[in-house]
This record gives sequence, structure tokens and C-alpha cells, in this order.
Amino acid sequence: MNDRVIPFVKNIRDYTAYIFSWLTILIIIVSFAGGNISISATLLAKVLLLSVIAAFSCTVAFTRTVIRKKGFLFRINLFALVFIPSEIAVFYWIGIFSGKGTPVQWVVFFGVILSLYSISVSIGTLACRNEGRSINNLLDNYKKGRNNHHGE
Repeated sequence: MNDRVIPFVKNIRDYTAYIFSWLTILIIIVSFAGGNISISATLLAKVLLLSVIAAFSCTVAFTRTVIRKKGFLFRINLFALVFIPSEIAVFYWIGIFSGKGTPVQWVVFFGVILSLYSISVSIGTLACRNEGRSINNLLDNYKKGRNNHHGE
């Protein structure tokens, strides 16, 4: 059991640190660009919570610790289904979203999500295609070597 639990917890720790670092950098940039020179500890705590949720979702969806035999499309869809509602809830809690929001806000939000999803699926498809070619080449080389060795 420890062979799966310890890597799971380490992945959550590492992903949380990575996500939190980048979000903090983005918050600093946006704050300075908007003329705000202070960031509250409460905001950072909420961003840390969002980072933990994202890290947990990512670890469950994209590592083989929990889900062992599913492909990339299943994993990215699972991640999106779990993380997007959590992200929306935390955005409301932080104050990025308020009220029902405007149609423009929702179009931008889901436009960014769909763009990133499309890019991820495209990269995943290309990676799978290249991995498949590589495996086929290895099999072809193995067959050639076996045929040469056995004189067939």
C-alpha cells in the first residue's frame, strides 16, 4: 500500500507547490499592473486551497496511482469534470467572479478552458501517435533481428 500512497502524497505536494508558485506569480503581476501593492494573507490561503484542489485532481486523473488502465482522453475529461466546478466555486469565494457574471466573463472563462483543452488533446494525440510509431519501429527491428538470427 505504501508503494502507492507515498508517491500519491508526494505528487500532491509537488503539484501544489508548482501550481501555487505560478498562481502567486500571476497574482503579483496582476496586482502590480492594477496598481495594488498589497496582497492579503486570506487571498493567498484561498489560492493555496485552489492549488491543493488542482493538485489532488491532477494527481488522481493523470498518474497511475489511482487509475491504472485508462487513456489520456478519459483522464483529461475526468480532470475537467472534477476541477472546473471546484475552480468556479473558489473563483466566487476569492471574488474573481461575483453575482451571475456577465456573458462576456463566462465566454472568456469557458473559451480559455476550451482552448487549453483543445491544445491538450492535440498534444496528447500527437504524443500517442509518435509513441505508437516508436513501438512499431521497435517491433519491426525485433522481428528483423529474430529473422536474421534464426535464418528465416
